[in-house]
Amino acid sequence: KSGAVMESTAKVKTVVFDKTGTLTTGVFTVAAIETLHETWNDSKILTVAAALEKSSSHPLGAAVLEKAKQEYIEVPVFDDVQTIPGIGVKGVFGGKCYEVCREEDGVTPRLEGASSMLLKENGETLGRILLRDSLRKDAVSAVALLKKMGMRVEMITGDNESAASAV
Repeated sequence: KSGAVMESTAKVKTVVFDKTGTLTTGVFTVAAIETLHETWNDSKILTVAAALEKSSSHPLGAAVLEKAKQEYIEVPVFDDVQTIPGIGVKGVFGGKCYEVCREEDGVTPRLEGASSMLLKENGETLGRILLRDSLRKDAVSAVALLKKMGMRVEMITGDNESAASAV
């Protein structure tokens, strides 16, 4: 808006981007489902995760719901569904407590570059849902231009290291 603002931008040496929604589209898709319990299957994991995520506004939850819709899965209604900021969503169905939560730090998902969430029943892990986000079309050229201008470019994310490295 003013000459002072324009002058100060010339002094910028580092630009920091948030990954999701800035460098990437912020629109996730389910890339894979891993069943980690012998009595469960991918469809049942997706059904329960979708039921929990039905009331969530998180982009990962939206991807789970979209996948359930594509698979024509009837999503049941859970009781006492609660969102736990930064952790996940939990709820009760058939007297059992279910939880969809972020993967513990330091665990690398089996699908390189994927974000992951776990499905648990009464604390026992039943499965993992792996999700991917796509890079924005102009992200690579924008970062390259900033680097060419001599700027240092950094990225912050709440995602796992594998997903961050893929960007």
